[in-house]
Amino acid sequence: MPEVLSQHLLNHIFEGLPVGVVAAEIETKKLVYANANFLTMVNYRLEEIQAMTPMDLHPLDELPRVIETFQQMVDGSLDRVSAIKVRRKDGSVFIADIHFTASDPSQSGLVVATFQDITDRYLAAKALEEQEARLRLAFSVAKQAWFDLDLPSGTIQVSDEHALMLGYNPKSFSKSLRSWHQLIHPADRKPIFSAFRRYIQGEKNEFRVEYRQRASNGNWKWTQALGKVIEWLPDNKAKRLIGLNTDINKHKTLEKQLETESTFLKSVLANIPDLIWLKDPEGVYIGCNKRFESLYGSEENLIIGNRDIDFVDEELSELFRHYDQLALKADKPVRNEEWLTFKSDGHQELVETTKVPLKTDKGQVIGVLGIAHDITDRHQSENKLKLAASVFRTAMEGIMITDAEGTIVEINESFSRITGYLREDAIGQNARLLGSGKQSEHFYETMWRNLVQQGRWSGEIWNRRSSGEVYAEFLNISAVKDSKGNVSHYIGVFSDISTLKEQEKQLEFVAQYDVLTGLPNRALLLTQLRQELLKMKHSHKACAVVVIDLDSFREINDTKGNHIGDLVLIEAAARFKTILRDHDILSRIGGDEFIVVLTEAH
Repeated sequence: MPEVLSQHLLNHIFEGLPVGVVAAEIETKKLVYANANFLTMVNYRLEEIQAMTPMDLHPLDELPRVIETFQQMVDGSLDRVSAIKVRRKDGSVFIADIHFTASDPSQSGLVVATFQDITDRYLAAKALEEQEARLRLAFSVAKQAWFDLDLPSGTIQVSDEHALMLGYNPKSFSKSLRSWHQLIHPADRKPIFSAFRRYIQGEKNEFRVEYRQRASNGNWKWTQALGKVIEWLPDNKAKRLIGLNTDINKHKTLEKQLETESTFLKSVLANIPDLIWLKDPEGVYIGCNKRFESLYGSEENLIIGNRDIDFVDEELSELFRHYDQLALKADKPVRNEEWLTFKSDGHQELVETTKVPLKTDKGQVIGVLGIAHDITDRHQSENKLKLAASVFRTAMEGIMITDAEGTIVEINESFSRITGYLREDAIGQNARLLGSGKQSEHFYETMWRNLVQQGRWSGEIWNRRSSGEVYAEFLNISAVKDSKGNVSHYIGVFSDISTLKEQEKQLEFVAQYDVLTGLPNRALLLTQLRQELLKMKHSHKACAVVVIDLDSFREINDTKGNHIGDLVLIEAAARFKTILRDHDILSRIGGDEFIVVLTEAH
């Protein structure tokens, strides 16, 4: 980010982000930073977070996954985790998408992650209260000590406060120029004399320099010297320099902390995987992160100072400006979804864009902050779920989903149409509700063995409708397993094949029996005759074959009609049966011809 962005602004950005931001040290796995939004999500205070590790943010059942993904993230092989459980302080859990990146360990050694609560995407929007700036540090008036330096003689006079600032006893403190020189940090001696030379040469209006002195405890303590030459020699050389030494050690320590914090915040901003940008109230860019650079295919320094119209067409530019103005006028985040085309490589992403006004402590609007979160994968997943739901709802086959114990948890409309059970009648019932009792225990043992060993089973089965009617169905059962390999659900897809079974039965009858008389036809007669011949070989008994035809049958058909002839054939068959034994065989082989096989003949 450019230098124009103050430490206050950077802090304001992160404390105002509408997503949770967390940072952890890679080496210690300690959490070192969490923004206000994340603290709100989990109900922890910052000091509590800083005593925790990333693993403490998740319930026990998520720990193996968290440990694995944390290491993958550090290795750079993983940059996001979807739908992971996060535990609040009160023990309740919400579901989050986590995007993260590992900074260069040689620099910050940080892991930065953004958390987005997806438990309810439409949480009531409320403005984030500005938090007191972390980097706002109050400077107290430091103790000051005067000095009076005579340059030609090298003698110096200092007040007792100078010794006290460094922790020395004023009575034993040496006040010579030589002693003062020895207390100065070696790295600061040359800058001090350089600053003095520029002053006496007229380049500066006053002698001002910051340097370190060794305190009585051996530590280096920062001091600021401010002085003026009040006496000059005839050759225009400085003779007497007086001034004040101010203890700025606390200020320099805070400055170092601010520098470290600034580096840290800049590192967080640069590595957040979302697009982040800043505009002034007029729509002019004043900053962005690396991810945003890829959208416009340009570096940050070339984006700053320009407007959207310099990168996109007028229609899209006006749309961006419209949402900017809504955010500037609103007292809450403004969100919208939009497709963005990245000029860096031409790919497209569906993003959820959030814009919030940036304000000073006094409420003055100084710009707008934009964050765009990639929801392409989530959008595609939602579409797939909608498609799957549509297929489930409109499928002609009956579909039933049960839990691992066989309790029905979901059905489709075709299930009710085929079985007669309405949704309210079936949900919560065991799948045995459909059992007809026609299958043996061995049948079900085989079915469950296949489900356990192969994860699926298919075949014909007899079930019972809600009316009590038994019907045939073709059933496919598949086992659904969770991430640990345990069966969580079973899905059964079935079709009513009762009509097909009846047709098969009719075809089988037509193939083997005479339709008119119900007697075995020629094909079945041959089969039965072969079986009888085999029995004869073992029993040594004989059989007789009698061929019978009806006299004058054609005349009956011709004079009385075919329907009367059919009645004659039916009656003849019935009378033949009355005079034959049960084990004898009677067959009609066509027309008025009948064959009788007398078995066990003597």
